[in-house]
Amino acid sequence: MIPWNLLDLDRALRAGWAADTCSPDDQADWQPGNPAWGHCDITASGARLMEGRGQPGWFSGTTS
Repeated sequence: MIPWNLLDLDRALRAGWAADTCSPDDQADWQPGNPAWGHCDITASGARLMEGRGQPGWFSGTTS
């Protein structure tokens, strides 16, 4: 497996940030100029997983 760097992480996150992927509570306020809006939980979780400090599946109730 090739290790990721911060640029890879940035590109991957930005590719997934959109109005239809943000938290339902934040969709009305989502703007293209601030694509990270409403993606705090999953962004932090993904970054922690890449560091090896997260718990896979915490958001779905699973641990594997």
